[in-house]
Amino acid sequence: PRSTLFPYTTLFRSSVRPALVAEAGELAVPAGSALLVVERVHHSGPRPVAAAEVLVPADKFRLRYRFPVGRPDR
Repeated sequence: PRSTLFPYTTLFRSSVRPALVAEAGELAVPAGSALLVVERVHHSGPRPVAAAEVLVPADKFRLRYRFPVGRPDR
């Protein structure tokens, strides 16, 4: 039988770190430039089902989050 996973928890972690040489080339910034790193993991129950890492030059972008506020049972 086929099952469907519904992610109900998403974990975000953001940080800043220097760009590695290969990353700097891809992003067209000098090596060692500050990168904004956003890591995201989606879970279905206790099981991780998807993950992503986003790297952007820290001096050109800023983060903006929007989270709904409400009761989890609705």
